[in-house]
Parts: sequence; C-alpha cells; structure tokens
Amino acid sequence: MIKRVFGDSLWKRHKTFVRWNFLSSVLGGWKYTLSTDSLLCVMNFDSPLLSGSVSFISKDLIGQLGTCFYAYRRDSSEGDRCTLTYGLNINILLQCCIFLENSTPFLPSYFYLPIASTSNIIKNISMVGMGAVNTNVIREIANDRSSGDIIQSAELYSKIAAQNSTASSIGMAMGIATIVLIPSRTIRFLFVCPILSLSHYLAYKKSLTYIFRPCKNQKCCKSQY
Repeated sequence: MIKRVFGDSLWKRHKTFVRWNFLSSVLGGWKYTLSTDSLLCVMNFDSPLLSGSVSFISKDLIGQLGTCFYAYRRDSSEGDRCTLTYGLNINILLQCCIFLENSTPFLPSYFYLPIASTSNIIKNISMVGMGAVNTNVIREIANDRSSGDIIQSAELYSKIAAQNSTASSIGMAMGIATIVLIPSRTIRFLFVCPILSLSHYLAYKKSLTYIFRPCKNQKCCKSQY
C-alpha cells in the first residue's frame, strides 16, 4: 500500500501539496479532539433530564441551520472568485470556533449552549467553505496537463479524501495522547491549542499557495498551472 501511495502520479507530481495537506489534516484532527474534550467536560451526564445530551445535540442542530443560511445567501461565489483568500479566511473562522469551544470549561455552564451553538455555526460554515475550496483544488490538479498524465476528478477526490481521513485519525490519536499527558485544560488552552491553531493555519496556507497564486486585485485567483 505504501508503495502504491508513493508511486502514484498524485504524489510524484504534487508531493508538496500532498505533504502540506496531510500535515494540515493531522493538525486539524489533533485540535478537534482537544476541543471536543473541552465541550464534553462541561456536559452534565448525570442529569435525569439528559440536559447535557440535549444541549450537545441542540448546538449541532442550530449550527446546521446556520450553514443553510450561509450557503444560500445572495452572493455565495467568493470561493470561485478568489479561492486562496477565501480559503484562508474560512480557516481563520475555523480557528475562532475552536477557540470558543476550548473556552467553555472556564465559563459558567449556562453559557454552554449559546457559545457551543455559535461555535458550531462557524464550524459548519467553515466545513462547507473548505469543501468548496477542495472542489477547486481538485479541479486545478485535474486540469494540469503539464506532464501529459491526466488524473480524473473522481480519482483525485477519493485519493485526497483517503489521505485526509488517515491524517485526521493520526491527529485524533495525538490529541488523545495530549489529553492523557497534559490533563490540565488550562495549560492546553493557553499553550497547546494556540500553537496547534497557528500551525494548522500555516500548513493549510502552504497547501493552497501551491495550487493558487495570491490575488493582487482580489477579483480572481489564478492557479499556478
């Protein structure tokens, strides 16, 4: 399997993108594990009314509804006009939502639902936006004819999705290890999480700038191909 991955045309022709994208997914899985731990520690599992479970589900429902309003707003084509700038802005939004989630253990419990719901809205919007960015990434790689070896879009999607899934699993394992080795949520909130967020942003930026050139007039993004 390892031979197939490193012998594949995606790795041979775009190893810079694959490396940074893989690292970005590892860091993403790592910090999502820490933020989930922060959310879960606030929930009251012993409540006879299951208030903790209801709150956890409610924030997901509110977040998903917020995503619909975002996706179907009047102008939803930013990702097509300037994919690089759009992708980086979406990633910054994602870092903000992770910060909110990690702050919940330090706030009164009645702040849980509004903060977690706001965070979930931002997270869902970020995931939809990153999905749109990934679509453009796949399109640009599929349209690369420089080597004469064409990679189909569906093939690219499945390979990149498999790599991201594997990287995210590695990141989740690292997140669990961090929770065990650094049980103090205060230390994680003040030191570990900021470092992870900054690293995630920089790795994601590196993966995108490999595909897209920065926009000078903010009207369009041109791929490097």
